[in-house]
Amino acid sequence: MIENYFPELRKIGRGKYELLEFDCPILKISRHFGIACEIERELFENVLGTKVQSGDTQRDGKGVYKFQIEYTSDSKF
Repeated sequence: MIENYFPELRKIGRGKYELLEFDCPILKISRHFGIACEIERELFENVLGTKVQSGDTQRDGKGVYKFQIEYTSDSKF
């Protein structure tokens, strides 16, 4: 069970959002297999049907994992 998983979605501009993951749910896995972060980003892209970029990661010692989501007219969400 994952405790204290606090994601937050912020609008940061016209059609742009930032998804923040506090207490990353895959941190232990990503420390051994860095590709896990890329797979999570791809999962968000596939589910949302739009471009998602990753930024800071907890694996790299940051306090939060950041994803930037850009909405376009072709996006699913």
